[in-house]
Amino acid sequence: MRVLQIVHGYPPHGHGGAELYAESVATRLAARWGDAVTVLTREHIAEAPEFRVRKEARDGLDVFWINNTFRTTRRFTDTYVNPRIAARASHVIDAVLPDVAHIHHLTCLSTTIVDELARRGIPVVLTLHDYWLLCHRGQLLDRTLARCDGPGEHGCARCTGVEGGAPLAFAGARLLRRLGRGVPSAVRARLRVAAGRTQAALVSESAARESSLRRLAHMRERFGLVSMALAPSAHVRDRFVRTGFVNVPIVVSEYGVAPSARPERSGPVGPPLRLGFAGALMVSKAPHLLAEAAAALPEGSVAVEVYGAPASYHGDDTYTRDLDRRLSHPAITRHGPIAHADVPRVLASLDALVFPSVWEETSGIGAREALAAGVPVVASRIGGIPETVRHDVNGLLFEPGDASDLARQIRRLLDEPGLLDRLRDGCQTPRTLDDDVDATRGLYHDLVRRSTTQRAAPSQTSATDAVPSVAAVVLNYRTPGQTAVAVEMLRRSDTRLAPLIVVDNGDGVDCGVALAAVGGEVALRATGGNLGFSAGCNVGIRDALTAGADAVLLVNSDVIVPPDCVTLLMDAMRRQPRPGIIAPVVRSRVWPDRVLSAGIDYDSATGRVRHRLEPPDGREVASVSGCAMLVHRLVFDRIGLLPEEYFFSFEDIAFCLRARAAGFDVGLEPLATVYHEGSGTMGTSPRRLYYAARNHLRLGAQTPARSPWHRLGRQYAIAGYNLAHAVTARGGALPTRLAAVTRGIADHLRGRYGEG
Repeated sequence: MRVLQIVHGYPPHGHGGAELYAESVATRLAARWGDAVTVLTREHIAEAPEFRVRKEARDGLDVFWINNTFRTTRRFTDTYVNPRIAARASHVIDAVLPDVAHIHHLTCLSTTIVDELARRGIPVVLTLHDYWLLCHRGQLLDRTLARCDGPGEHGCARCTGVEGGAPLAFAGARLLRRLGRGVPSAVRARLRVAAGRTQAALVSESAARESSLRRLAHMRERFGLVSMALAPSAHVRDRFVRTGFVNVPIVVSEYGVAPSARPERSGPVGPPLRLGFAGALMVSKAPHLLAEAAAALPEGSVAVEVYGAPASYHGDDTYTRDLDRRLSHPAITRHGPIAHADVPRVLASLDALVFPSVWEETSGIGAREALAAGVPVVASRIGGIPETVRHDVNGLLFEPGDASDLARQIRRLLDEPGLLDRLRDGCQTPRTLDDDVDATRGLYHDLVRRSTTQRAAPSQTSATDAVPSVAAVVLNYRTPGQTAVAVEMLRRSDTRLAPLIVVDNGDGVDCGVALAAVGGEVALRATGGNLGFSAGCNVGIRDALTAGADAVLLVNSDVIVPPDCVTLLMDAMRRQPRPGIIAPVVRSRVWPDRVLSAGIDYDSATGRVRHRLEPPDGREVASVSGCAMLVHRLVFDRIGLLPEEYFFSFEDIAFCLRARAAGFDVGLEPLATVYHEGSGTMGTSPRRLYYAARNHLRLGAQTPARSPWHRLGRQYAIAGYNLAHAVTARGGALPTRLAAVTRGIADHLRGRYGEG
């Protein structure tokens, strides 16, 4: 494929996490797959003409550099929308003609590059490396370095501040740069303070708030032009969803890291305990917390190695000017910055890596690299870090910004026998870089194929064979936030869904609040209690059929349905000889490269049930997953609604088998995809094991058999499958899991169904 990677900086000039990750993806695509990869990035060269484009060939790919020093910036909007940069980017796009574009970051470039890609019909993948779309400072830290939630309904004033509220601030900044050339740093600092006070006097708070709200609306619009967004952690996904970035699916795709050789380590710890910090020495990374913790520990108990260069925070170098004092403890040795290639060597010398960030780290690539090298991590309990560093498993977590709590966790490594070895044993490579790149390339391929198919083969169906009306039913049970996201995505569907019905298996209060927050026309039906999956869905199906729907889309509350999915399903249903049930490929929202279900096989001879992990050669399957399926009205008219006695699990298989027996087609559309969180309400709990065993046996009992002996043998086999699953499943105690399956078998034998 021809792949365009877009990032705000690139090695050797840019060496932050996003820049290094973009380089890793680009070079691996070229080396591993032979793709034609082009990188579009920004450089800052004061002596070069502004917006000059420079091409460089290295590492098997082409790199286009656009020079941007912000010397022409006149207003706040110019910091994120730059028509001249967008024009130069469009020339690169036309020269490269990429099949797909992957945007890692657009700060210091122009957000309207997305418009240029959309105008040409190029699929776009966006990775959310930080919070820049929400916050122009990127890390949700305001000017006092306090954490904040970003712009609310009234916008930002503290954070947008001078830039957003006083256009003269940019003229002042240019003058300050000129005055500051060639003068001592102390004089520059005093000039900056004086300029700041002058500019602050000109700030209009209302103008600052309006500027931030305009910026947020602009970012949401640009977000709506991408094909798919990738979040390195569930925390990042949820943070963006809460801020209204819901018109494009956001799937969790964890950063991959290169595996490292693990040195043999055993025996007692230290002294001294070898601790390390690696990264930019800036206020958001908070290396001073490690120094304060070291000072609180017994003398000689720890040796701290600090790797990294000082870095200002949005031009504020107050923290770095005081860094020598902050890191002056005798236990600390400063080494300066290191090349990324030297990171494995550094990690091999440490007992533990300390990751003391005070901003909401999206995932923590450095922490993931340490775990891959078998080095436990002591980290702040903040942002996406706890999804990587699990307390008392592969590391220790402390309260962000609390040096005394950090010292307590380090003391545990010194005082608790065997703790460090146990944490080392818990270190696993979170995800390899090759797995990450391969999965990302798979997403590229799916998006390109879908885009090509839609352009080359638009629907040619006539009004007589089209499905004129499609309703959607979403079942909620204790997941109102997820339900609101699912509904918002359904409203973005290319095919109008009317009515759009949400059935709440509860009192409807929390669900109603969540739906009100996203707005729009939604019919909410509250059942008053948990009726189970089938009965809850049936409430909505009845309403949809009464409203005249010709087909009903059933959607779990934790499923993201991309805008083109329903159109693809409808086209596939029209192609069925006996239109009945059609479903998309179900992928994981956490690992979007993983297929959870591409149809379900049911062996009537043995009772074995298997989810396909690849689409079948044809489109016909025995059954499809009930988390997302489109059902023709005639199916309900002929065989009735979903079987309510199952309550939870296997009702989708039973329903599909009944539909097939009645002469309807049941199929899968490989081009259609949804993203499923899975286990949103019960996880891998004993209840899930109970329902699986009981309902699997019920399905077996209802399936025709060759003889009574065949039926009996099949039931014994089904009981065996479920007992074996209980033994191998994770979570909870083995006796509890076995008891749940045994109870499910017993209730089937007694004929007890419904809620267990």
